Order: sequence, then structure tokens, then C-alpha cells
Amino acid sequence: MNVSSAIERPDSRVFFAVMSAGLLAIVLLGFGRSLYLRPFLDLPALPPAVWFHGSILTAWYVGAFAQSALVASGRTDLHRRLGWWVAAIGASVIVVGTTVTFAFVGRRDALGTDIEARIRFFSDIVWGDLAAIVAFIVFLGLALAWRKRPDLHKRLMILGSLALLEPALFRIWGWNMFAGVDRNWAALVVLVVAVALLALHDLSTRRKVLAVTLLGGVLLVGSRMLALFVIAPSGSGLAFIRALL
Repeated sequence: MNVSSAIERPDSRVFFAVMSAGLLAIVLLGFGRSLYLRPFLDLPALPPAVWFHGSILTAWYVGAFAQSALVASGRTDLHRRLGWWVAAIGASVIVVGTTVTFAFVGRRDALGTDIEARIRFFSDIVWGDLAAIVAFIVFLGLALAWRKRPDLHKRLMILGSLALLEPALFRIWGWNMFAGVDRNWAALVVLVVAVALLALHDLSTRRKVLAVTLLGGVLLVGSRMLALFVIAPSGSGLAFIRALL
């Protein structure tokens, strides 16, 4: 690919900024009650690790949006200076997210939850979160490796943010207005729609779907389906959940 083909058009920069803003909005809505407004509501206190996890995850989405907004406004110099700080936040998301995921079942057991009675529910959450973390590691690593390729870097950053979106979506689909909605399938639909938007943007700006969009979408959606519908209900998957107690 020649240099000119790797340069994003101004309208493309705006697209990624708007998409990053939308993902940030979903996170703010999803965690509004359970995290940001929690001190003002009559809800049980959260362990410090969970608070930190929520704060780091929020910082990732804020940072990703800020970076895309800087590019859209032409401040690529500041974008480059802040890039490694956002990468450090991403690394923190991986470490803290993995720690909280492994501790999740034990923490709920300590609170008196009958884990065995709802073991499939907890298996879905744990394996879904682990799949998200693995996908995020791949997308973040490739985004850093190809940071000098804006056409690839922008798409990988969006895919990385999408990989971590399920917990926020899970909470939104739990609102009363969505009673009866299967939250796992609803979250998958959102991911598919988001990847489709990336593909449509590719078609409108490049007249083809870029390989990073296609393969990234397959990894994003495929890993989640594998985790939820193959690993989570399997004997080995359930045994792993019991081992976390």
C-alpha cells in the first residue's frame, strides 16, 4: 500500500471520533447507576479493586475518545504525545480486568450467593470477560505495532473498545424497558452492528472492506460466541468456575 492510501480523509477522522464518542456514551450510561452514581444511592459498597477496575475502564474510553477527537481536530502532535499514556491505561485494563474476573465468583460466593444454582450465569460472565480481555490484548497490541498506519490503527482502537463493551451493554439490557431481552444475544447484535458500520465506512471511503475490519470483526464476534456458547456451558468450562471458589 502506498503512503497516500494510508492517510485518512478528514471525514473519516470525524467518523472515528463520533464512533468513539458513542462507545463512551454507552459506558457512561451502562455504569451510571452501578458505579458513577453509587455514592449517592443506597447500594452496597464495592471492593476497592472493583472501583479501580471501573475507573480504569472508564479512563480507557475517555482516552480513546480524546485521541480520536485530537486527530479529527488536526492535533496529531498532541495525539502522539498522549498515545503512550493511553496505551498504559490499556495495559492496566488488562491486568486489573483479569484480576477482577478471576475474583468475581469467589466474591459473590463470600456474599452468600448460591453459585451452583446459577453456575451457567457465572460461567457466561467469566468466560465472556476472559474472551473480551484476550481480544483486547490482540487489538491493543496490533494498534501499537501499527501506530504509524492510521488506517489500521484507528480501526484496531475501535475494535479494542468494542471488545470491552459487553459489561456496560449487559447493564443497559437489564433496564426495565428491556425486560425479557436475552442480554447475551443483544450484546452480540450491538457488536455485529458496530462491525457492520466499520465495514460500511470502509466501502464508502475505500470501496472495499479492509482486512483489518473483516478479520477483527470475526475475532471480536467469534471469540465471544465461542466463549458463551461452546466453552461456558461445557463440563470443562463449568469446572473452571467451580475451581475459582
